[in-house]
Amino acid sequence: MFVWDEMGGNMTKKIRSVSNTCIIMLVCIGINYMGKVLAADWHLPLWMDSIGTGMSACLLGPFFGALCGATNNILYGMRNVTSYAYAFTSVAIAIVMGICMRRHMIRDWFGVFTTSALVSAVAVIVSTPFNLIFFQGYNGNLWGDALFDMFRYYRIPVVIASGLSELLVDFPDKVVTVCIIFGILGIIKGDRFECNAERKSSGALMIGIVVTAALIGSGQKCVAATAGNKYTSTYSQTVYNGENGLIGGEANDIVETKDGYLWIGTYSGLYRFDGSTFDTMSDMKDVKNVNCLFEDEEGRLWIGTNDNGVSIYVRDKISNILTVQNDLASNSIRCIAEDEQGNYYIGTSDALSIVTISNGLKVRKTLQEIMYARSIAIGKAGDVAVVNNSGQLFIINNQMIKETFTLKTGNAETFYTCCKYMDNGDLLVGTTTNEMYRLRKTNGKYRTIKRYTTGNLQQISSIASDDQGNYWVCSGSGIGYLQGEKFHTFDTNTFNSSIDNMTMDYQGNLWFTSSRLGLLKLSKTCFTDLFRQYSLEKRVVNTVTKWQDCIYIGTDDGLQIIDEKQQCVSDNKLTRKLRGRRIRCMTVDSAGHLWIAISGEEGLLEVTPSLQITEYGPNKGTISNRFRTVMELKDGTMAASENTGIDFIRNGKVVATIGEEDGLGNPQILCMLQCSDGTILAGSDGSGIAVIRNNKVQRTVSMKAGLTSDVILRIVALDKGYLIITSNGLCYMNNKLECRSLSGFPYSNNYDAMVNSDGKVWILGSAGIYIVTQDSL
Repeated sequence: MFVWDEMGGNMTKKIRSVSNTCIIMLVCIGINYMGKVLAADWHLPLWMDSIGTGMSACLLGPFFGALCGATNNILYGMRNVTSYAYAFTSVAIAIVMGICMRRHMIRDWFGVFTTSALVSAVAVIVSTPFNLIFFQGYNGNLWGDALFDMFRYYRIPVVIASGLSELLVDFPDKVVTVCIIFGILGIIKGDRFECNAERKSSGALMIGIVVTAALIGSGQKCVAATAGNKYTSTYSQTVYNGENGLIGGEANDIVETKDGYLWIGTYSGLYRFDGSTFDTMSDMKDVKNVNCLFEDEEGRLWIGTNDNGVSIYVRDKISNILTVQNDLASNSIRCIAEDEQGNYYIGTSDALSIVTISNGLKVRKTLQEIMYARSIAIGKAGDVAVVNNSGQLFIINNQMIKETFTLKTGNAETFYTCCKYMDNGDLLVGTTTNEMYRLRKTNGKYRTIKRYTTGNLQQISSIASDDQGNYWVCSGSGIGYLQGEKFHTFDTNTFNSSIDNMTMDYQGNLWFTSSRLGLLKLSKTCFTDLFRQYSLEKRVVNTVTKWQDCIYIGTDDGLQIIDEKQQCVSDNKLTRKLRGRRIRCMTVDSAGHLWIAISGEEGLLEVTPSLQITEYGPNKGTISNRFRTVMELKDGTMAASENTGIDFIRNGKVVATIGEEDGLGNPQILCMLQCSDGTILAGSDGSGIAVIRNNKVQRTVSMKAGLTSDVILRIVALDKGYLIITSNGLCYMNNKLECRSLSGFPYSNNYDAMVNSDGKVWILGSAGIYIVTQDSL
């Protein structure tokens, strides 16, 4: 057998036994597979699939290392077919590891990191072309794919972006891999590996440290932004602008008062929204353009204007006006807040004014050090945070400045922009970049304890909170929110520019203002938009089914697969094969096989759990290859309808067909249903319902029998009889195949129906979803 002579012949104890070699290979393959599964299931920023490859290459030689790596790729390919392509990477890694071992490189820490760098470079060089050819540059690792998306967002060429994202996963992975191998070799080879007892102990310790670090590495402290989140995909979006009531089409600020009204400040004045109508508050002569709004604890609305100071609105009228004539620092107002003692902090285009309303409205103090305050946050124990237009952060207590902060990055264009106190007393501070800082007060001083990245959100304008404990970020390029310790971006479609402020109304709706686009309303719904949740491009969906813990979505432009366990969009040879294809129907049979009806050259596909594909078309006996629907009959036969008839398939063979010459008046079958007695009801595109028994047409149910149309879209079994959806309404058909129109149903343009587990019928139509009991229907 092949024996690897380690250290150029210095290894005195050679592995000769075939049985020992087999055991080592099995153990190494197992280590590879378990590491790969662990990394995938726990979403680690590592591969963890080369430890066994490197071990076998070092102990047995490059040939056995390559065999181990390739075997692991083949085995894991049964779980994820993308693994097959990277068998070449495993072979290359084994060769480099074997050469490094032979050249005495894996003997000290310098050699360990040198070997790691070499193996990483080879892995990147070999893997990147596969990433580009098969996966549009993605490498399949959650962290690597996020980095690739980030690089592409900044318009880095796809080849460089793919290579960098691969390197930033491969290098730490190979460092971990080689360190573990170094530790194991230090234990099992002792002095022959130049390891004393202390080195052996450190080798064992290194294994524990590296494995622990790998596990901890899945939870980075610098939180990366993730696009597509289940929380955000349950919101519907409504935009208000000049076309639907908000004259001018822009908004600077929004606030809800205790009476339930929403107030919107714009450059064209103040608006009040009652849930259906925007009313212009034209009777307020001193309020021509509004920069900011604030409601105090007593329900008074403070209106900060651009050129006429502050107006206070209470009981349907302006009660007070505060201007420079009353010692206000400036008539141009930028922000307003109230502290725990009832003092009002008013940021102007000049200095910061502190105002009291007790014993008459008056300016109590002016802080000349804080010029052009743009954001004010009220904290605990009397603390007030202020950010000015120069990017300075001030902490005020007892109306005196206690601390001042500036963001020291070396870039004059990077500075603080806004602030918001969290429920626990920590202070969030936004910046001009895609970073947000969290400060905590300890021993009377504020210190930065964490930094968050906000993805592609730049120029943070404000931070607001909702009743779920989330902190929403408004920015010049969109919105997002901090949920726990993770930041998520929120897809607002085209409402993604100059977003300044946010509020939450008493119904839980979220409102966002944009000085360019108007108002955005996010309303909670009972529906989850999967395409938004997983950042999928919108497509026409024809069919959906669940298979192997995944949601399979058939569209006019191919197949989408959502992996519910991994919470990601899956890509495999099936999705690649069906790109651009029009998928009409999918179903899973009793053997666990997926059947896909395609209107195109592939025809009908049968897919096994291991993704073995069988195509059925005219070359296998079907009438044509333009299929519309497929279903399994009670005896296991598959019935597939197409534009020219019905095909019956059993045990991989077409056993019968029914076409126009066999009695189908219109052979284009749109839907099928099998009755309890085995009869097949086939709805056609113009000749009603064909009643089929023993693969023969027995009769036809048409308008003469009471149908409202001979175009049959769906046939649904009820507890008693059948619901028939025609092109112009609903019909009921009893077990004697007698029909009548359900003329009392309010909608005529319906598409589909299903009977829920509680017996209620859900009917999908152009007007929405109608839910009705069978008796009422």
